[in-house]
Amino acid sequence: MKKSIKSILTVVSIMAIITSLAACSNGAGSSTAAETQTTSQPEVTSEEATTAQKETGSEEETETEEPDETEEQIVIDTSWYTDDNTAMTTGTYFVGKDIAAGNYIFTCTDPESTTWVYIFDSEDSYWNYFRSSRFTYGEESDALEANAFSIGYARGEHTLAVNLQEGYVMKLDYANGTLVRADGSDEAGKTDIGRKITVTTGIYNSGDIAKGGYMLTCTEANYAIKVLAFENKAAYDSYFSSKRVTMGEEGAAIEANAMYSYYIEPGYSMYINVRDDMVFVFSDGTAQMEEVSMSWAQ
Repeated sequence: MKKSIKSILTVVSIMAIITSLAACSNGAGSSTAAETQTTSQPEVTSEEATTAQKETGSEEETETEEPDETEEQIVIDTSWYTDDNTAMTTGTYFVGKDIAAGNYIFTCTDPESTTWVYIFDSEDSYWNYFRSSRFTYGEESDALEANAFSIGYARGEHTLAVNLQEGYVMKLDYANGTLVRADGSDEAGKTDIGRKITVTTGIYNSGDIAKGGYMLTCTEANYAIKVLAFENKAAYDSYFSSKRVTMGEEGAAIEANAMYSYYIEPGYSMYINVRDDMVFVFSDGTAQMEEVSMSWAQ
């Protein structure tokens, strides 16, 4: 029965993936090591850069400097998750570690977006997928067809049933929605918020960021921040010591060693669960990480 379900889902859904990804205009493409996806969150507005004044003398006029565009930051709206503890966004979720097992209903809350939901019925299946060469859309589709248990999507305020058993892995792309238990047992309300930190280009070892679940939001105005996560320092060391001169070599090193890889566009978000021994590499920008306690979190 499992193979039959999987065959039906994958044949239909893989065709839909290629069509949808080709038409998608708000993301960076499939979740490959070389081309990773963006998230889909509420629209944001740019904040005007503050002009700096330089004093030239005790009795001289001050001179106004032109704002540096590279330092421009945006005003982000976090109400979509602070006001709703069932909010769900892009990320890779290990069931029993990052998210609790159970039967859920995912609802897409953006009438103009589509959320893709990939379910792997074991961590081995997910690693087989992620470790595959996925440099092209065709390779990405082949890796999903060979390893995913199910592939589904929710488009424009529609819903999707999601069954998550212990040991499963769920991967969400372009996610903008809510995740509630099918039996209605969730206690919906505002999200408990904890510490808030700013991360920028650099390497963050275990202990640099306290354990817990975080919503990471890119605060850059003009470019995306790249997020790489490694299960432990040994995995990071293996990645760093690999030959990574070309894009292909960089992609292969990520596929062989990382847990996941994303590009987060300005104002967009992803969920990160910081566990013991993990190492994160942030590149090309700055982001806000806000600790959250979501209703579905483990």
